[in-house]
Amino acid sequence: MSLLNIAAILSTMTASSSSSIQQSQHLISNMNHHNHNDLVDDLIGLNFRPNFHHYSGFLSALNDVYLHYWFFESQQNPLNDPLVLWLNGGPGCSSLVGALAENGPFRINSNLTVDYNPHTWNTNVNMLYIETPAQVGFSYKLDQNYQTNDNETAHMNLAALKSFYRKFPNFIQNDFYITGESYAGIFIPMLATLILDDHYPPNLKGFALGNPLLDQNININSQYFYLYSHGIIDEKIWLKLLQFCRCDHHHRNKKQPPSSSSSSSSVRNCNFITNKSPLCQQAINLLDIYMNSFDLNLYNINSDCKQESIHDELLLKNWKESSEKLNKLMISLPCAMDEHALTHWLNKKSVKKSLHVPSKFHWSFCNKVDYDRNETKSVRTEIERLIDSGINGLLYAGDLDVVCNFLGIQWFVDDLLLKESIDDNNKLRPMINHTYWKYNGQIGGFYKHYTTDGGSNLTFATIRGAGHSTAVDKPAETKYLFYKFLNQKNSDKFF
Repeated sequence: MSLLNIAAILSTMTASSSSSIQQSQHLISNMNHHNHNDLVDDLIGLNFRPNFHHYSGFLSALNDVYLHYWFFESQQNPLNDPLVLWLNGGPGCSSLVGALAENGPFRINSNLTVDYNPHTWNTNVNMLYIETPAQVGFSYKLDQNYQTNDNETAHMNLAALKSFYRKFPNFIQNDFYITGESYAGIFIPMLATLILDDHYPPNLKGFALGNPLLDQNININSQYFYLYSHGIIDEKIWLKLLQFCRCDHHHRNKKQPPSSSSSSSSVRNCNFITNKSPLCQQAINLLDIYMNSFDLNLYNINSDCKQESIHDELLLKNWKESSEKLNKLMISLPCAMDEHALTHWLNKKSVKKSLHVPSKFHWSFCNKVDYDRNETKSVRTEIERLIDSGINGLLYAGDLDVVCNFLGIQWFVDDLLLKESIDDNNKLRPMINHTYWKYNGQIGGFYKHYTTDGGSNLTFATIRGAGHSTAVDKPAETKYLFYKFLNQKNSDKFF
């Protein structure tokens, strides 16, 4: 479409008619859609007619890497509504899980038909899902040398974003947010700081991380505290663990007030990770054996474990090997999510054809990736820089998840409050202490809200009754929380 044609359309608009402006924007958008090679217009099995356009294809990254994406336009005003990038974690798990099982507009049924997700996030935002790194989902690298790490993944993701904007230049001025869950808590802050360095895309406004891994040591230590506090570890075993791992000063100093940051830090003096004490290591090994002796869903301790529903034996093997490398506490596959329908549907030749994916490609929920998970121990520096740069943040967590539990995320935030800044304007100040938030008249969870005089905000919130993937367990509450984050106007409050 030429600039003259766009100008002709714009000339028909009047300042007093917002509806005509929106109609004209849709007209501009629609005229471009039909000429776009990645437009998905023949997806089979839909039980409804989408009122939005969506696209699937590949984004060119660095070193002959091609990352698969699926882009769903906003149902309201695509050219003005925010653009939101969603990344799943693992590393090795596909972001199409987010698109088709969490916050995207489609839901795959057991009979392989597709329903509309009433809690989709794309009602008022444009949702972009990228499968990253290469070797995840449909993404690939020409030389098939898939060894990678956090830093390279962040650079690949930035290159893919630039490729996206070359395909969709009309969205470059939209407000931009980066969201994701689990291990994406590592490479999303790294991507965001690269964007600050590159000044591209120009309108980065915020990041939202669900049950994120933010600091490996804090996270692993907090898993043991979480298990004990929820009655999964016996008190006798727990006290022995504290004794053998030299946690005798884990109790708060009686002179310190309960809310002090130092008390939070003293709890984490327990070292379950690198403690060389033979007695400590023996106690931890016995605890790991105990935890693997029964089928507890560590991604949602209130949900039944349904690992018998997982049909991909390679997936199970890959996950176990990856888990052993990453976690001190052995973590099982997300056993409450039945991936059979999703996997079967995405591997149908007709679906791959509609998504512009070669028919020989095979999609898997989570792939084993050759990934150095020990490169980045913490993203505290990255998140501090984002806050210093005026970027808003939301850290949220389902309170039934052990793997990346709310306790460790709260400890991480407590550490941020200890930050020493040359500029006092950039110091986080609590604006709202621990209190509840409500959805539909019921308590949806609890939250704390922080701000800086420099204008950035950070909110930590729990989602009551949700596990690792909050949009699966509590889709309405998760969307409500996310939209509150997008629409916050006043730094003094969140709700």
